[in-house]
Amino acid sequence: MPQPPTPRDHAPINFWHPHIGDTPITTIPHLHHILNTEYPGLKRNPQYPQLIREAELHLTFIQLLKGKTHLERGDRKRLGNELGISRQKFTAWAQDARKPRLYYELDRILSKTQANKIITQLHKENNGVTSTNDILARLATYYPTPELTASKHHHKRLTHCTQYFHALTLLTDGGTNLDIARTLNIHHSQIMRWLNGSRPDYLELTRRIPQQPPEPDHQWLPLTMEGNFHPTTFIHVPTTVETWAEVQQVIQQTHPLDTPQMEHWHKQFEPITQDEAFAYLLGIIVSDCGKSSISRTAHRIDLRLSKSYTWSRQVGVATCYYLGKIGILAKQVGDRDSFTGLNTCYSWNSENTPLLTWIDQTCLGLRRNQRTTYDPIKADWLIKAPIKIRIKFIQGLNDGDGWASTKDQALGNACEPNIALVKELLRSLGIISIDDGKRIKIKRQRSVLRAVKLPYFLHANERQKTAEKLAKMIQARRETNPEFIPQNVINEVQRLDAHGLSKGIIAEQVFDKFGISYDRRRIHYILKKYPKGK
Repeated sequence: MPQPPTPRDHAPINFWHPHIGDTPITTIPHLHHILNTEYPGLKRNPQYPQLIREAELHLTFIQLLKGKTHLERGDRKRLGNELGISRQKFTAWAQDARKPRLYYELDRILSKTQANKIITQLHKENNGVTSTNDILARLATYYPTPELTASKHHHKRLTHCTQYFHALTLLTDGGTNLDIARTLNIHHSQIMRWLNGSRPDYLELTRRIPQQPPEPDHQWLPLTMEGNFHPTTFIHVPTTVETWAEVQQVIQQTHPLDTPQMEHWHKQFEPITQDEAFAYLLGIIVSDCGKSSISRTAHRIDLRLSKSYTWSRQVGVATCYYLGKIGILAKQVGDRDSFTGLNTCYSWNSENTPLLTWIDQTCLGLRRNQRTTYDPIKADWLIKAPIKIRIKFIQGLNDGDGWASTKDQALGNACEPNIALVKELLRSLGIISIDDGKRIKIKRQRSVLRAVKLPYFLHANERQKTAEKLAKMIQARRETNPEFIPQNVINEVQRLDAHGLSKGIIAEQVFDKFGISYDRRRIHYILKKYPKGK
């Protein structure tokens, strides 16, 4: 007996009409043509045979029901058997407007045309870096590269770049993110991040490095950094320094800071050129500056000067001004303990910049883990630098570690790791010094007078006053008749000796009181020849 019709037997047909993007799909050859031309990478999907078979059946299904608006009795069973589809799928296609899984996959991927448009823009933004070989070529022109390659993450970062470029190539074949990710052994979300503008670290770095090569034996150096991979404002620097001219070429590429604070300092301090400011900075870096870093490719100056000295603030502020002359921002921070932990210090910090790393490693010849406190610099080029440069270097060195003593009647510097270089620099200025253990000492009268005239100290004002007093004592000694010793001087020498004062202090106090100058040997002679009470 015939079965009565069910509500679905005469139900209205509600197809999903196949289309890819804005293009309607009407035939199976048309579908294959679009997939082969715009989505060839989809074939990497392990489910592709099932996906394409289902899409073909769907097109055939539509053709078989073409022209009908309602299902007729028997269509469900007849077409289901003919096409080999289940009742559930028949209902989904014929009445619920469901689409085959292939089209869901296509909704989630880019066509070759779309991918090429996006990737062309990405390559444009990547400044000519289109492969891992391009990255290696750019890194070869980049001064901080040795610090990067020394990192344990170096090879991993290169691998990320290789995966990135491979992903872009695969995307131009119209594959799914999931399939591409599976091929590259990465998470599929990474591909979407790359398409949205995220980049591997080394690509982010190298796309910023100038595309044109630097001069021979030079590399690109960024003046500012955000972390390790966002350099800006490039200059070219020599990889080794043998002459002052090479250093000067670098200084000329920097620009003084344009700030109200710099304007104030400009009025506060005596005029100084960029070259001279740089030379002073070299001296203060060698003598008193520590260094710290938040990245491998840049570091900052950490200057701490004892609160016990009246001139410490002046030296610290001058250092900030001179750093500003070459474009490096520096400022005073909170008081801190000295590096030895023995006293409290005023403290100044500069910004982190690769320029300070270049100064440290190339100008001064220090390795990354070396410190000027313990390791000698390699800067013989200073000896043949212009005289003003040598003087400013010596002044920076002395403002940090220099000393002047009317008691010892000498000048000097506690420059233990660099005694030989400092002696040679002083000799080039006509100043003879001696090696006094961990320091150099200037004792010869003519050399002391020449040193004071430089001046020996630039911003350590009280020390310079002591040095100038020493120079006056030397000049007075030259005018004093050593054979004639006034009785009032003899009496004063005896009185001071009775109070237990050293011969050096006695000589200074005699000068202060009488304007007559003797060295310690002459004081000893007076005490021996004219003993008190005889």
